[in-house]
Amino acid sequence: MPVRHAIRSVLRPMVRGVREMLAEPEPEVQFGPVQLTDGPAAGVTLILPRPSELTELIVNGAYEPTTSLVMAQLLAPDDHCWDIGSHYGYFTSLMAKLVPQGSVNAFDPLPAHVDRLRQGMATSGLDHVHVHQQGVAGQSGEMVLRFAQDGQDDSMAYLEDYGGVKTPLADQNYPDFGAQSVPVVTLDEIDAAVPALIKIDAEGAEAAILSGGVNLFRTARPRVLVETHGVGEALQCANQMQTLDYIALALSPTKETLPVLWVHNQDQQARECLETVTESPVRILFQPERLTAGETSGDATAGREQG
Repeated sequence: MPVRHAIRSVLRPMVRGVREMLAEPEPEVQFGPVQLTDGPAAGVTLILPRPSELTELIVNGAYEPTTSLVMAQLLAPDDHCWDIGSHYGYFTSLMAKLVPQGSVNAFDPLPAHVDRLRQGMATSGLDHVHVHQQGVAGQSGEMVLRFAQDGQDDSMAYLEDYGGVKTPLADQNYPDFGAQSVPVVTLDEIDAAVPALIKIDAEGAEAAILSGGVNLFRTARPRVLVETHGVGEALQCANQMQTLDYIALALSPTKETLPVLWVHNQDQQARECLETVTESPVRILFQPERLTAGETSGDATAGREQG
């Protein structure tokens, strides 16, 4: 038995090495123009990585289907939208298709994301989309952006001040990050048409971003789709929005925090749209304590107010 064990201990790494040598190498990921073939953003061209499971979901209209349908229900053709953390540009392109007489302002601090999105929007003829190489944060100025180096999956970048999404999986997938200083601005400082809808996906900076839009939320009451990354982040967002008479509506019957639609308490139209899409009663995740106690805020049947 000891001899047999010794032989196995010697042979195992040799067999493993032979298997690795015989295995086909993973294909190199390359970016190129891809036209979306299905879903509400069909016909738009984006610059996407292939091979990539995410790309196939986007192309086939299977990426975030509930969120996409909610956007389609909420937006009117002449609305204005802001996409904070535009990434590969799926939601930017979806918004652009839904508001042909309005405008879309997309913000991303990563130069590669911005260049690809601008190229895709130009190819698609969507000249009402304005792409800004700029981060959005809780304060304006300069911040350090951490991002995957060349040759790595660049699907995650984050502002260092806010820590990013720090998990064991993230540490494993993104071991080496580059860093550069980028300009950042607050929601209240953005010089663009007042939005009916804002989408925020900023890898852990969501609560800070919301804190920089107090005047906007008080005056214009835009709807806000927020991709939160865990319960802690969701609670931080709730601390910001509940003081502004906003409530959080779940977009999924199973997910508690990804994503969440924040609307003003008086925005009954948004609740009805969500019920239509999900075919189920609206689940309120967070609301001001006084509403939980039974007090109402004004006319509960009123729709959104444009500022």
